[in-house]
Amino acid sequence: MNESTPHGPGRISTHIVYVHGVGKHRKGYGQCWWNALVCNSKIICENQADYARHEVLWNRKDKYVPEADPPTDCRHGHPDFPQNWIELASLADFRRGEADLCEYLAADASDPKSFRYEAIERCKETIKQVIDLHDDAKIVVIGHSMGTVVSFEALHQLGSPQDAIHAWITIGTPLAWRAVRRDVKQRSRPSVVKRWVNIMDEQDFAHKLNLGKEITDFYSEVEDFTEDLPVVSDNCHDLPRVFPRGLCAHMHYFHSTNAKVNGDIAGHILQP
Repeated sequence: MNESTPHGPGRISTHIVYVHGVGKHRKGYGQCWWNALVCNSKIICENQADYARHEVLWNRKDKYVPEADPPTDCRHGHPDFPQNWIELASLADFRRGEADLCEYLAADASDPKSFRYEAIERCKETIKQVIDLHDDAKIVVIGHSMGTVVSFEALHQLGSPQDAIHAWITIGTPLAWRAVRRDVKQRSRPSVVKRWVNIMDEQDFAHKLNLGKEITDFYSEVEDFTEDLPVVSDNCHDLPRVFPRGLCAHMHYFHSTNAKVNGDIAGHILQP
């Protein structure tokens, strides 16, 4: 354990909770993302012991594989590319992801038997446990894609203590989609969150499906950073022809070469 942490010897200064999007995810998938983050931040790289990572696995029951070994192959054009973020190698896989999203939105969030309820509860329980055990540390929640919707609902239900979450970072979010807004009624930053930061590639299909609208047009108290972010096109060669640039952008935020995204996260929010 690093002896120089701001909270004294042997203390974790920052706890990061990651909430994934739809797809097949197994325990330990966040290691690939963490590798990309670390390589873009000298401070985090040299002080990794100051940080603790937590992941929320909320897959549908038939895809939930917590007993599986963490992924060891993060390659997709580069050694540390998170393979599990670019699994959509066919149109059929894209359609399955679309079906997962539709199933989530169609489910009753108040029904304990529903997929949506289970996902929200799993997310809420993980975040609450971190708050209860580490209320003196900086806590950051990061959601990607549909994981932003799951975490949004979980954080609103959690409600308190106020500002317990230092920052909630939404990346490639569909929260501004009409279908999502129809089922997710809240329109503001959850009270348990002190700061809401949204990062979106303007070429991301999630942004394209906003029909030209920014997330700030629908939700209040959001710091929105929407711009054309760097993407290594070589990593998109086997993606479906539907939204090829948009899909690559949607899954490219955590690539180690994307210093803009990982630098913003590491440099302005995660570092102590």
